[in-house]
Amino acid sequence: MACRNVFVILFALPLGYHFIKSINTKYVFEWKRDANTKIVIETIQNCKSVRNPKSVVSYWYLSPSLKYYAEKTQGQIEVIIDNEYTILGDFIYCYKEDLNKISNLQLYEIQSDFPDTQTVLLAKKQ
Repeated sequence: MACRNVFVILFALPLGYHFIKSINTKYVFEWKRDANTKIVIETIQNCKSVRNPKSVVSYWYLSPSLKYYAEKTQGQIEVIIDNEYTILGDFIYCYKEDLNKISNLQLYEIQSDFPDTQTVLLAKKQ
């Protein structure tokens, strides 16, 4: 009986350690890419230097949640899907690794940086 308890404890300790180490209240692992989308839309909406409707260009993978939150702004934000980032928008929301795909990057500056999802929000320079 004591041997069984030791086995259960030895089995449970690594599982408990893994659970505590990976606990996260900001996002679900499978939806990590969507962790900052609401903040991105709020940042765009609160930008007073750009007229309405504001436009944000994004990769297709990030666009569903962007469109979801943009719809809540009653048409103030238009989400444009452009995987090559050739369309000029007021903002670009992309992965950091996609910055080299943006041919007109000199027209933008980093508005917000999200290290947890490796994404950035770029705003067109005024």
